[in-house]
Amino acid sequence: MNGLSIVICTRNRPIELDRCISSIIDAEHLQVYQYIELLIIDDGSLSPKFLERIERSLVNQGIKFRYIQKSENHGLFYSRIVGIKNSLGEIVLFLDDDVEIDRDYIIRLHEIYNKHPEIGGSGGIDIILKTTWYYRIYNCIF
Repeated sequence: MNGLSIVICTRNRPIELDRCISSIIDAEHLQVYQYIELLIIDDGSLSPKFLERIERSLVNQGIKFRYIQKSENHGLFYSRIVGIKNSLGEIVLFLDDDVEIDRDYIIRLHEIYNKHPEIGGSGGIDIILKTTWYYRIYNCIF
């Protein structure tokens, strides 16, 4: 597999976004993709100082970084469209800005796509939601 594009859509949540990006930096990943890029699609206004720090951290780990600030068509739906249009990777991973991935998440994602090249997508499980009764019912039905 070629490359992985990680797209994070955000709006005025730098603390959550920082934790999300830290979990990406800490994840094991460099050996499974030719390249990884991280795109932040911003519906708000992150500070230039914050973005410079994030970019330095990502580049030090070999992750390409791109920042796109939207000025129209606000909302998650439109942000994801912008993310897809600007992604270079063969695989596009959307993460919410308040998600923290496990250390082996990117490697497991790669294994899923290698094992099942016919699939068009894969999803994670919200471990907090997993403990609720309606999740168990939903899981049994589907």
